[in-house]
Amino acid sequence: MVRSTDETGDVTLHLPCEARSVRAARGALAEILRGRGWAMSDIERAQLAVSELVANAVVHAHSRVTLRVSVDGRVRLEVSDTDPSAIVMPRIVEPEHQGGRGLRLVADLSRSWGVQRSARGKTVWCEVEPGPRSFSNAG
Repeated sequence: MVRSTDETGDVTLHLPCEARSVRAARGALAEILRGRGWAMSDIERAQLAVSELVANAVVHAHSRVTLRVSVDGRVRLEVSDTDPSAIVMPRIVEPEHQGGRGLRLVADLSRSWGVQRSARGKTVWCEVEPGPRSFSNAG
């Protein structure tokens, strides 16, 4: 893992295409948010969102991952990979299926989320705010 901080305080992590990158991303995010005074329950919610985003990039894009963390009242998580073709959208899955809920979970945990595509890949992002979260929009 390679970590850098820019002049605005945003942190960028370059992670290998490995399952352990999910744990590294969660740990780094927790450290950043603790330093900003976030409550543990809010940190855990943000960690769950970053876990899903990084895991999706590792499993589906099969590429190295870049995580950018920006904190300004809320945390913006941007996970970039090198696969511009992978489909990124929440799915409806049957209760007996083990996977396929990650992006729906990200949507429920976040104020907003989206995808930006480029010729070099894509970035899936979400914004998580501290404080109570209503799940009334869960589908």
